[in-house]
Amino acid sequence: MIFRKTVEDITVGLVSILCIFMLSACTGQTGKRATQGAVTGAAAGAASGVVSALIFGGDVGDAAARGAAWGASTGAVSGAIAGSREDRAAQKIQQNDAVAKLKAGIGEDAFAGLNALVQCKHPLAIGYAKTAQELDNRDFALAGLWLELIANADQGTADISQTLVTGIIKSDPEISSDTEVKAKMDKALTGLANIRREHNMDVTCKK
Repeated sequence: MIFRKTVEDITVGLVSILCIFMLSACTGQTGKRATQGAVTGAAAGAASGVVSALIFGGDVGDAAARGAAWGASTGAVSGAIAGSREDRAAQKIQQNDAVAKLKAGIGEDAFAGLNALVQCKHPLAIGYAKTAQELDNRDFALAGLWLELIANADQGTADISQTLVTGIIKSDPEISSDTEVKAKMDKALTGLANIRREHNMDVTCKK
């Protein structure tokens, strides 16, 4: 793979993202929108960790479990760092670095698609997934395949796309069978549901 990262490296980056997301310096409607954005951003970051585990290795279920817990733990952490302007500036730099690392691994399109997916915006997520699949970067394209497969399954599509399964097997030398793809997909779906639940989001994507 082009960007062979460990899940632990991604975790460090995501914690930085979530800490800055959760800083509360706003009030009223602005504060409410910022809080909603923080929750969505935290969930999308956790979902990105799951997809990164699918591509770069590691236990998908473990990545999801840790991702779901990040949102609950960052409030206390951010409270300790939400002090001076210099502190916030430093955290902003860490956030930018962490986002850059995530996008370097799975690509901007997959990252945006996962943000849509955690909000149950399946058509938008699939649109980003298809765009990612056309990219020359193999890891980005693979992230797009996984994203589309998970999005289809998450919205209750009855049949698993054999084209997507075959594409994943061809793109990932660590996977050799349909059974492996489907097992990893099931773990990712469980992780996605847990992440939404921990962030008080719609778990079942009500129609």
